[in-house]
Amino acid sequence: MLEPRYGIWVPVGGNFGPLDTPDEPIDASYERKRSLVLEAERLGYVTTLVAQHLANPRSLDLKQLETWTACAALAEATESIEIIAAIKPLLFHPGVLAKMALGIDAISGGRFAINLISAWFRPEMERTNIPFPPHDERYRYSGEWLQVVRDLWSGERVNFEGEYFKIQDLSLRPFSVAQPYPRIYLGGASDPAQILAAQQADVYFINGQPIEDVRKVIKQVLNRPRFLPQPIRFGLSAFVIARPTDEEAQAELERLMALQKLEEQYKLSVAKGEWH
Repeated sequence: MLEPRYGIWVPVGGNFGPLDTPDEPIDASYERKRSLVLEAERLGYVTTLVAQHLANPRSLDLKQLETWTACAALAEATESIEIIAAIKPLLFHPGVLAKMALGIDAISGGRFAINLISAWFRPEMERTNIPFPPHDERYRYSGEWLQVVRDLWSGERVNFEGEYFKIQDLSLRPFSVAQPYPRIYLGGASDPAQILAAQQADVYFINGQPIEDVRKVIKQVLNRPRFLPQPIRFGLSAFVIARPTDEEAQAELERLMALQKLEEQYKLSVAKGEWH
């Protein structure tokens, strides 16, 4: 059995708690992210995930770290930790993204990976006039996009024509340092997300939930058709409250949940597209 690997989220929007958490600064600077990732590497964490948004989902007035330039810098700054960059296929042509990823792969010495997100945050797409197809079509688009990326990472000369993309006689150099290619993570709770993960991803991300529900999700994904020779692995997103005692941890949870309720109305407005 493979040993579990532990990693951290990079707080690209400033923090991960409620905005008015007094003990966590709303600091989206690269300097803070670099210091956090270097500390995680020193403590023995083996991977870090850098989310992607054009602007902060909470408010246009808040700063948001750009994912791919930050990952290139983190690849240079670190020595051993895996750098996972989230990517929304609607934002980048697969040929351009495949080349960018190979660049960061080279900088990191093979420690780079991508996390494919089929774009859930409608307002940032609407405000840039980027087409935002319906949910299931976005996953069809992502599937073809990912096939093109993986083909280009193979080092072979690629000719491809699909519903969304056409590649003519293209190969990318240098080859990937990571073999056979940078690791591909993919999440999403829907059937199309699970199907795509089972077909083309190396790791399927699961949102934190009761362990019995996690087992059900794993079973569902394992029962999907698999296109790749290696078995799919699983990752679990979770947020940890670490305190000296159970009582202190529970008190901190209750405090954070009370603060979080203050943001519920804002979350509802964002879901309706009322982002400002």
